[in-house]
Amino acid sequence: MLLGMERIQITKDIVDELNRLQEQSGVGPGALLRGQKDTPPGLNSGTIFGWKRHTVKTAKRNQLEWVMKRWREVTPVVPMTPKLIKEIEDHLKRTGIAPRALIARIDPPLDKLRSELVTRWVKGTTKTARQDHLDAVLNELRAAPDALPREKRAYIGRDKFQRRLDFDDTLRIALETERERTGIQASEMLKYFYRGKVPDGLNAGMISSWINASPRTVPADLYEWTLAAWRALPDREE
Repeated sequence: MLLGMERIQITKDIVDELNRLQEQSGVGPGALLRGQKDTPPGLNSGTIFGWKRHTVKTAKRNQLEWVMKRWREVTPVVPMTPKLIKEIEDHLKRTGIAPRALIARIDPPLDKLRSELVTRWVKGTTKTARQDHLDAVLNELRAAPDALPREKRAYIGRDKFQRRLDFDDTLRIALETERERTGIQASEMLKYFYRGKVPDGLNAGMISSWINASPRTVPADLYEWTLAAWRALPDREE
C-alpha cells in the first residue's frame, strides 16, 4: 500500500487534538484549506468535519498529518479579556500614545495589525486577538515612558459661565480613539456627516485644539456632542 493511502483510526485523542488546534487558531476547516496549493488529493472541509465529529472513523495518513501540520502553523488566537482591555486602556492613558502612533512604533510591522484593530479591542467590539498582535502591542506599551506633562492653555471662546469640563488625557484619548476607529477627521465629520446639525460655535479647529493643545477646560455641551457624533459613525472599511 502506498504511504499516502495508508489509513489510520480516528481516536478520541485525535478528535480532541483537532478541536484544540481549531480553537487555538481561530480558523475553521474551510478557512484552513482556502488558498492552499499543496492540499492532499481528496481532502475537503467535509472530511475534516467528519473526523472532528467522529462520524468518519478512519483517515488517510497524509491528509490527517497535513491538516494537523497546517493548523499548528497558524498563529494562535486569544480572547480579549477585561483584564487585557484594562491594561491596554491604562497604558494608552499613561503614555498618551494614540493607537495610530502606537502601531507606527512597532518594528518590524506585523501583517494586518492596524490602529483600528487596537481601538476595537478597547471598545470590546473585537473579542479575540492574534497572539503576535497582542504581544507586540503590549510589549510596546509596557516599554513606553509616561507622557510628559502638557502645558495647559486657557480656552478663549464661548461664554465663560457655561458648563465646562476639566480636560484631561481620558477626554482627549476618547476623541482620538473615535477618530482612529472611523478614519474620519473632524473637518470631514462636520462638513459631510453633520452639515446643518453642528452646534453654534463648534468647528474643526476647535476640536483640533482640544486634541493637540490640551486646554484646561472645554465647553461640556460641545465636547459631548462631538464625542457622541463620532461614536455614531461606522468603523472605517478595511
